[in-house]
Amino acid sequence: MASGKAPDTAELQQEGFSYFQEDTAQSGTKRYLIARGKEVGLPELGDPFDTQPSKKGCLLRSREVSLYGPYADVWDMKYSTPKNSSEAATDANLSSAELLRNLDAGANMQNIGEAFQRFNATGDFLEGDSFTHHFTANVKINKVYRSFDGLMSKCRSFSGCINSVPMFGQPAGTVQLGPVTANEFVNKYGQKRWMASFTFMIRCVPDQQTLNPPVTWEYSMNPNFGKWDKLVPSYWTYKDISQVLA
Repeated sequence: MASGKAPDTAELQQEGFSYFQEDTAQSGTKRYLIARGKEVGLPELGDPFDTQPSKKGCLLRSREVSLYGPYADVWDMKYSTPKNSSEAATDANLSSAELLRNLDAGANMQNIGEAFQRFNATGDFLEGDSFTHHFTANVKINKVYRSFDGLMSKCRSFSGCINSVPMFGQPAGTVQLGPVTANEFVNKYGQKRWMASFTFMIRCVPDQQTLNPPVTWEYSMNPNFGKWDKLVPSYWTYKDISQVLA
């Protein structure tokens, strides 16, 4: 106790504690009592409401202090999940389900010569080169990191990996972690953060060209036969690459 009047370390009060959840939206309040002018043990802006996974996206948005008698301060904390897209894009500690996504898909036409026979609607053979098409869909997701070292560790852990479990609704082996870029910035609270942009590259091959299992990143188009062949040995490592966003 400070001078026998108030605690030197913040104490959570029962009064002023609340938590509310509706669908995916969450909000909450906490109140702390502490000796005048001290901040030891107080939550920082951006800290989660609770360590439970379901509440990690409910973050501290504002802190308000008021006087409590001659020796103490009362701090009121307000928590909530992101209220709009711009806020979500600059938040730290969001769960991967809350992160915003950007999709960019491009088609590729590949000449496979005359090996792949073509016929018209009446069954006549068509001379000349044939083409096959497939496309790559790039999904970009931004996430804020507090630690640059932590960000680098994640990039190293998942570099050269493809998904071992379904991701974005796509089967295992069809999603790879592509380029990652990061920029340092100062948020509205004056804290330094790293905004990282992850690119996930999805191989999409039309159904009529695929076999079971699907054409993963371990396959390459063989122009001599006009078909997908699996590369041996494999250059890829299977991992749950969604964990790079955890």
